[in-house]
Amino acid sequence: MNILVCAKMVPNTTQMTIDPVTNRLVRHGINSLLNPADACALEKALKLKDTYGANVTIITMGNEDAKKIILDGMAAGADDGFLITDSLFGGSDTYSTAHILASAVKYLKEKENKEFDIILCGTKTIDGETAQTGPELAEQLGYSQVTWVTEILLVGKKIWAKQETEDYFNWLELDFPGLLTIVKSDEKLRIPNLKRKKEFESIGVKVLNLEKLKELLNVEEIGLKGSPTKVLHSYTPSSARKNHIITCDTCEEKVFSLVKCLKEEGVI
Repeated sequence: MNILVCAKMVPNTTQMTIDPVTNRLVRHGINSLLNPADACALEKALKLKDTYGANVTIITMGNEDAKKIILDGMAAGADDGFLITDSLFGGSDTYSTAHILASAVKYLKEKENKEFDIILCGTKTIDGETAQTGPELAEQLGYSQVTWVTEILLVGKKIWAKQETEDYFNWLELDFPGLLTIVKSDEKLRIPNLKRKKEFESIGVKVLNLEKLKELLNVEEIGLKGSPTKVLHSYTPSSARKNHIITCDTCEEKVFSLVKCLKEEGVI
């Protein structure tokens, strides 16, 4: 069984700013990390490997710095990894990103003999919060899919996925090949093995660029120009919170002071 994990390096959201001209996140000089939900997806894949036996591949789309999460993923237990990178991929929205990822999946099937039975993605990323890329990837590949998954079981020739909803949980059955989007949880990715990491560092991370993928995608549907989503305006919200400490002795005095403060601020 072959499992693919789609991961993304994301900026620390506490340090994010937005370029007012391009309406894109400013990533230069910002500490980056593996998207938390993607870390959960990788741990789920490694647990499936431990339980059922599988070959796990991790891929990411990004710049050269994103090699770090590929190396860390393989050090944690993934068997293979690929960085998808090209300057023309920059600025891709969720549709274009899914299109590029789909071409990578097809390339790995044709050139690396990797036909994936299960694809795992984080439900959403902390820098986008759209939850769209995973379902769009499943649609472009023709995979069955379940979103917002917390648990996975393999029963015979079926995948069983526990789906989280606002009110309850569903256990859903789907056919192979299937794509599942994994919910961020308290489940931690296992600690990378430093010896494995050094071994993979010496070999280097394999790269998939436009030259390799161009026969499997539409170049008119990639990058900023090829993305159907157009962001008209983005901004970092400002916060000018005030505080008023009430130090009165009695409850009546505290209520009176609170009401007076709210009236002065125009709240009531």
